[in-house]
Amino acid sequence: LTLAVFVLPMVVMIVCYYAIWRAARRSTLALKGMMDLGSFQNLPKKRRNVDVHTAKVGVLVTLLFILSWTPFAIVALIGWAGYGHVLTPLAGAIPAAIAKMSVVVNYVVYAALMPDFKRGR
Repeated sequence: LTLAVFVLPMVVMIVCYYAIWRAARRSTLALKGMMDLGSFQNLPKKRRNVDVHTAKVGVLVTLLFILSWTPFAIVALIGWAGYGHVLTPLAGAIPAAIAKMSVVVNYVVYAALMPDFKRGR
């Protein structure tokens, strides 16, 4: 359970966000290479730093995923180790609810930090 809902998705997220960042970085460097320095500096700062913004969003989403799923993973590992009897029903329900809320957190992060996502593009 811990591997399937915590470790595997975390690894996939890290690999995917790294690939997205790399593509954004290549795009920024290509744009910079096609333009002279003055023209590039005249671009809006957001367009010049799209790779930095992409990296921030990726790190934030991954960090929020880890923070929301870690309590559930710990509870699952406690149960797997044979100490499930020490956990109360509430001690199992709260981490599960927090973990399930992580799905909503991703949309909130994208809505707050990505202008194109806000506009529906």
